[in-house]
Amino acid sequence: AQRARSLGAYVLLQRASGAIDGGRLAEADAHLAELPKDVVGRMERAEALVRGQLALRRGQLDGARAACEEVLGSGSDLLDQSALGIQSDLARGGLALVLSAQGEAARAEREAEAVLGSELATPQARAKAHLARALSLASAGELTRLGALLEQQRRLLARATDASERVLVRALARLVASPKQAVYRKPAQATDGAESRFVAALAPELAALAEPDPRGYAAEVPDGVEPPAKLALRSRRRGGVGFALVL
Repeated sequence: AQRARSLGAYVLLQRASGAIDGGRLAEADAHLAELPKDVVGRMERAEALVRGQLALRRGQLDGARAACEEVLGSGSDLLDQSALGIQSDLARGGLALVLSAQGEAARAEREAEAVLGSELATPQARAKAHLARALSLASAGELTRLGALLEQQRRLLARATDASERVLVRALARLVASPKQAVYRKPAQATDGAESRFVAALAPELAALAEPDPRGYAAEVPDGVEPPAKLALRSRRRGGVGFALVL
C-alpha cells in the first residue's frame, strides 16, 4: 500500500512539474492538491522542490526561497544519500537564483559554487547556478564577463532550463548584445506572457528584453558571443526539473 501511495505521489509530482514548465499553473495546483498529506523523506523533499518551482514561476521569490531552504534543512537521509544529494543540489541551484534576484550576490555565489562543485548536481541544478551568476553579473554591469559565461554555458542553458528560464537567458543575451542601451539601469514594463512576467519578477530591469525573439537570436551580437537564444528555441526538452532522477 505504501509503495502504491509513493508511486501515485511520484506521478502527481511529475505531472505538476510538467504543467509548470508548460505554463499551466492552475493545473499544477490541482495536481499538488491531490498529493497525500503524509509523504515523507525524498518524496517530501520532491514536493517542496515542485512547490518552489511553482512559486518561482509565479515570481513569488520569498515562497521559492522558503521551499528551497526547507529541502536544505530537512536533515540527513541515511537510506538514500544519493537522492538527498541530488535534491539538495537542485534546491541550492534554485536558492542561488532567488538570492541573486534579491540582491544577495555573495551568498548566491556561495550556493552556486557548492552546486558546481558537486559530483551529484544534475544539469538542471547546474543551469540554475550559472543563471544565478549571470544575474549577478548583469546587476553589477559586468557585461563582458556575462557574455563570456553565456557563450561558455550556452548548450547547458539551452537544454537544462525550463521555458521561463530560457526567456531569461534570451533577455540576458540581448543585454550583452546592446550594452549602449544601459537596459539594466532602466526598469521597464514586462511584455505579455507568463515567461516575461517571470523575468520581470527576477530582474525588473530586464523586462523590456524579455519578449522571445522569433528569429531565434539576439540582434547585433558582439563578436565572440553566441547567445543561447538560438539553441534555446531549438531545444526539444519537455518536462520540469527532472524529478525522475531523484524519485
